[in-house]
Amino acid sequence: MAKKSTKNASAPVHKRVIEQFIRRLNAAISRSSLLKAHVSRTGRLIDCSRLSIVSSELPLQILCSVIENGPPVDIDLSSPTANGLPPTPLFSQNDPTAKQGDIERECDLIYGALDKRISRHAEVAKRETGVHALWLGYPLLYVATTVEDRKQHILSPVFLWPVSVQSDFRREKHIQVTRLKEAKEAIDPVFNLAMVAWVKRQCGFDIRVPDKEQMQELDQEAVNALVQELANQFSPPLSIDLGPSLSQVPSAKQLDASIVDFCTF
Repeated sequence: MAKKSTKNASAPVHKRVIEQFIRRLNAAISRSSLLKAHVSRTGRLIDCSRLSIVSSELPLQILCSVIENGPPVDIDLSSPTANGLPPTPLFSQNDPTAKQGDIERECDLIYGALDKRISRHAEVAKRETGVHALWLGYPLLYVATTVEDRKQHILSPVFLWPVSVQSDFRREKHIQVTRLKEAKEAIDPVFNLAMVAWVKRQCGFDIRVPDKEQMQELDQEAVNALVQELANQFSPPLSIDLGPSLSQVPSAKQLDASIVDFCTF
C-alpha cells in the first residue's frame, strides 16, 4: 500500500515538470530566429541587404547562387569605395551619399559578423553538437494574429538553405559564401516547421508542407510557386513581394507601426 501511495503522489510532480519543460521549450522556440528573424548590427544574424555596401547586385547574387547551387560568391570587404555606390538602407535616412569613412566602418562590421560571430559560432556548434547551424533563410513570412496584440507575430523564414561562410586567408577581408555540400552534392534546403507549428497554434489551420522531392528540386521558380501556394492558404490570401531586389529586413518597431492587415509578406 505504501509503495502504491508513493507512486500516485509522485505522478502529478512528474506531470508538472514535463509541462514546465514544454513551456520553456515553446518560449525558447518563440524567441528563436526561426520565428523572429529580427537582425541587429552586432547579432548572429545578418541582413543580406547590408551587403549592397559592397555592390548593389551582391545580395541577389548570393541568394541566386545559394538557391540554384551556383559557384561560390566572393565578398571583398578589404577596400570599399563610395564612388558610384547607391545609398544603402544604413545611410539613406540621414545622408543620401554614403561617406568613405562610413562605408569602411560598415565593411569592418560586416566582416566581423561573418568571420567572427556567424562563421565561428557555426563551427563551434558543429564541433560540439554535430549539427550544422549556418543557414540562409528566404523569403520572410510576416503574420500578426490581431492588430491589438502586436506581440503575437512572426517574421519567419519560409525556406532554409544550409550554407558555408569561409574566410579566404590568402586575401585580406575576403569571404566566400556557397551552398553547403556533402561528398560534392548540395544538401537540400528545409521547410520551416517551427513556422508551420506557430500558424497551426495561432491561426488554427495546417500549412501544407512540401514533400521531399519538391525540396530537392527547389529552384527560384519553384520557390515563387510554393510561396504563392502558401499565401493562398490564408484567408484572405497574403500579399507577396518577391521583387527583383532584396529589401531590408524590418525591425520589430517598423512591423508594429505598419500593421494594417492580418498579415503581409
